[in-house]
Amino acid sequence: MIPTKWIPVLLDFNRAAEFADDDVDQFSAVCDLGGNFEFVTVICPIMDSSHVTVYVQRIAAIDEVPAVLHALDADTAGSFIQTISDVSTVAITGTFRIGGAQYLRLRTSHNQDQDITFYCRGFNRG
Repeated sequence: MIPTKWIPVLLDFNRAAEFADDDVDQFSAVCDLGGNFEFVTVICPIMDSSHVTVYVQRIAAIDEVPAVLHALDADTAGSFIQTISDVSTVAITGTFRIGGAQYLRLRTSHNQDQDITFYCRGFNRG
């Protein structure tokens, strides 16, 4: 396994909007993993009850509109959003398949009323 260091990713609920349709109470800052990675592990701290989802970007620019990350389901004809469910009273860690992305944002399903710092670590197999 070839991992990155742990990278702090801030959700600053008081920041100015950075891209079209930005919800500043739900989106984190851009996380640059420093290279293209197959997976990212995310440590989610205690927060206002939410699901946490990964969005990816093609470039690091803060005005780049991120796209929600889906995973293909080999057992069906569709895809599904990868999410960490019900983060609230305990910290939760989850691993997402990000398919070679370098830039990402994290999004909570509900508005947060305080700053939150997530920690992300990209890795590849092999």
